[in-house]
Amino acid sequence: MDDILLANETWQGHLATIEDTLHTLEINELSCNPNKCMFGMPKLEFLGFEISRDGIKISRRKLAAIEKIAPPKNRKSLQRILGLINFWRKFVPQFSQNTYHMRKLLAKDVAFVWSSQCEKELQHLKTCLTSDPILQPINTEKDIIIMTDASGKTGLGYQVLQIGEDNQMHAVSYGSQALTKSQQNWTVSQLELGAIVAALRAYECFAIHREVTIITDNSHCLALDKWLPANARERRMIAYLLQFRLKVKYIEGCKNAPADALSRTLEDMSPEARLEFAPELNIKDDFIVSIATKKVTDLLSDQMSDISEKERDREL
Repeated sequence: MDDILLANETWQGHLATIEDTLHTLEINELSCNPNKCMFGMPKLEFLGFEISRDGIKISRRKLAAIEKIAPPKNRKSLQRILGLINFWRKFVPQFSQNTYHMRKLLAKDVAFVWSSQCEKELQHLKTCLTSDPILQPINTEKDIIIMTDASGKTGLGYQVLQIGEDNQMHAVSYGSQALTKSQQNWTVSQLELGAIVAALRAYECFAIHREVTIITDNSHCLALDKWLPANARERRMIAYLLQFRLKVKYIEGCKNAPADALSRTLEDMSPEARLEFAPELNIKDDFIVSIATKKVTDLLSDQMSDISEKERDREL
């Protein structure tokens, strides 16, 4: 870890701790980059949590995919939202009553008019999705489950889950990422890889130490260790993923409602709102692979050999 986090109950104590820390770094011939330092913050985000005088909470950035869900514009969009909510219906009190007006819009002969009652139900359900008992903080002692999906039109979606003390799955976070112009030209399988990468990067510091189960509706992702990269982009993504202890499971697309909804909710957002979900880093330049992991280097070496043989065969 190269991050230093200092917190105190009083301002004077905080200044003393900062001075002591900087002195310790100095005598050990270490330095801090001023452009990456923040001092005297009332709250900050650290490892997916928001830390302030009120305590430690899940970062609101992990919930933005839910909080920014816009009112659906047609029945198909509404079906996707209800599919996400239906996944968690056992945790939502009076689920039927709180989706009554929304579900009425799914009737065949009913005009799709988003009313104030529908909006009230949507806001209530969004609150349920981002509160206990559905949402729980990540437990670093437990394995992680990730459901992913990619929409070739708008973005990537994922839901990070863990088994709680009640032996039920609970959400840890929800994520969406808008596609760049370049990513809009990716294949379906590349987009699904991108969704898995985005989810793991969000919880990399925890996921690297645990077993991670990936649930996807893309069968190509079932054999990551045998995937022959078609280009440098795929090679970087595969190399990154092989650092983790992954177990990939297939699910039918119709049953992957939560991740599907998260990848497509961007369709109903305004262009301005969609900018909030733009990738923060260039996927081309932001991959760091552990060179000490023999499994990774061996697999990449085998894959490169296979690619070279195929290229030689084509030349012949």
